[in-house]
Amino acid sequence: MQKVKIPITIDPRNAAARKLDCRGVVELGDFPRLSSMVDELAGDIEVQVSFYRDATGLDVFAGRASVPAVMRCQRCLEPMTVTLSAEFRYAVDPEEVVRLGLEDQFDVAELNGLGEILLCDIIEDELILSLPIVARHPLQDCPAADLLQDQEADGGPEPEERHNPFAALGEMIRNGNSSNS
Repeated sequence: MQKVKIPITIDPRNAAARKLDCRGVVELGDFPRLSSMVDELAGDIEVQVSFYRDATGLDVFAGRASVPAVMRCQRCLEPMTVTLSAEFRYAVDPEEVVRLGLEDQFDVAELNGLGEILLCDIIEDELILSLPIVARHPLQDCPAADLLQDQEADGGPEPEERHNPFAALGEMIRNGNSSNS
């Protein structure tokens, strides 16, 4: 496997015919959407991708990508480092994927007018999907852990009494049914 700068665009059919394997890095500037969703991308974006023709004849590419990122812990609002990592597997021919009934095994990559894929955009999309829903330190490592434990020891915040907006309607129905009897 050769170590290269991962291309922004590539012809996946040609790469699959050559059984191209790439391992390398993507420049941080190629991922503006991901960069805007984290405080900082804290290292190189490591990518490994293989292009091949599978047993069914589909041109496929699969790989993984990872990058350390700094995000804000939603408990304590302090910075924390998380490793974003994604694995992906795409086929190039959507009609063939449907004909073979392999929709659950492959995502389908869209080709541009030149028959190429925007590889960096696909990798960026996969890393965005790997962002944690709520970024937070493990409880034992969180600076806010003492506060949270104190709150639990006190029984936590008092639960608010919930008001049922349909209670009056239920009361009217019960009163209406009892008066008809």
